[in-house]
Amino acid sequence: MVQHSTSATGMKYPYYYCAGRHSKRTVCNLRAVLIYEVEKKLEDYYHRMQLDSSFRLSVETMIREEFRTSRKQVESEQADLKREQEKLERERQKLLEAHYAGAIPLDLLGREQERISRALQKIAAQLEATSTEYEDIERNLQLALDLTVDCGAAY
Repeated sequence: MVQHSTSATGMKYPYYYCAGRHSKRTVCNLRAVLIYEVEKKLEDYYHRMQLDSSFRLSVETMIREEFRTSRKQVESEQADLKREQEKLERERQKLLEAHYAGAIPLDLLGREQERISRALQKIAAQLEATSTEYEDIERNLQLALDLTVDCGAAY
């Protein structure tokens, strides 16, 4: 918990203290500590905490290999989606040609065009989501791994 104490000169000092000790639920005997001291110790700790550059490189290599495998699966799914998209575009064109030839009434043409439009919108959304997702993941991975080299600077 945080407690704000006031000195004789009117300065306020924030302290961390044990909530269990305060409520007499525990037998904690730790004294209250200035928040600034805790933060300074955390800062010092993070400056000492770093990944070895060779370990970081091996972790990055392993993760990137997993991404490559996963990305191949996504690219395969994207290729399937693009084939389906092209098929729907051809179907749309054939419907229009059939309508012009008088083989399909206008109401049926409208329903089919609407069905095809919905399917094409769904495919476009799926394609957009999968391509953006991997770019974001790779960028965030690089940023996160860069931070592990100097945790103190990151903190």
